[in-house]
Amino acid sequence: MRLTKREIQEAISSIYGKLIEGKTDKEVMDEMGLPAEDYEKLKAAMFDDKADEIRTKPTEHLYVEYMISQAQNVHDLTEMIKDFKTSKQYGSMVGAVRARAEIYDRVIAKGQEFGMIRKEPNRTEFVGGLLVADMTNAELRKTIVTELGSMNRLMKMFGDKDLLELPNDQSIYRGPALPPSTGAKTDKGPKRVKAKMSKVHKGRKRMMPPGPTNK
Repeated sequence: MRLTKREIQEAISSIYGKLIEGKTDKEVMDEMGLPAEDYEKLKAAMFDDKADEIRTKPTEHLYVEYMISQAQNVHDLTEMIKDFKTSKQYGSMVGAVRARAEIYDRVIAKGQEFGMIRKEPNRTEFVGGLLVADMTNAELRKTIVTELGSMNRLMKMFGDKDLLELPNDQSIYRGPALPPSTGAKTDKGPKRVKAKMSKVHKGRKRMMPPGPTNK
């Protein structure tokens, strides 16, 4: 297939427009009368052309185009909501309302992603017990280095050792020590408890099962 530069541009614009309308590759090929091999070459040229066009556009322009396309979707959904309400298709109406709300959320999210809308930081972001949302980049880097250093020291000291078998001079616990346990056992406590419980059972009347004969 031999086409001039102008013919190629017209062909890829036509392919782009038809695909945007939602048509399949086969439908586009049939409408344009193109064999599969020529169509794939023109489609690849269309991708390159549109990619170059996007790269040359400022981020602000891309976001505005995105807003325009989403506004068109919102308009279509609003008209559908009116029709669903008139025809009492309430299930479909709720779905359309939800879809419209999601579009608004996406517009805001994309605006924040592109830096067009200011996003307030979450002031309750804790990492390792530290509030990192209010830290500068330098403070955050210093904190990370300090925490990594502490972790490396612990790994060198203890590694995969059993904490219960560590010597006393390598304890990682710095709090107050528990009083020493004598380990002594006495027989008075259990015997007294046993004797007391025996007296309680001895003096207690036998319980009769519930029923009409129980008085």
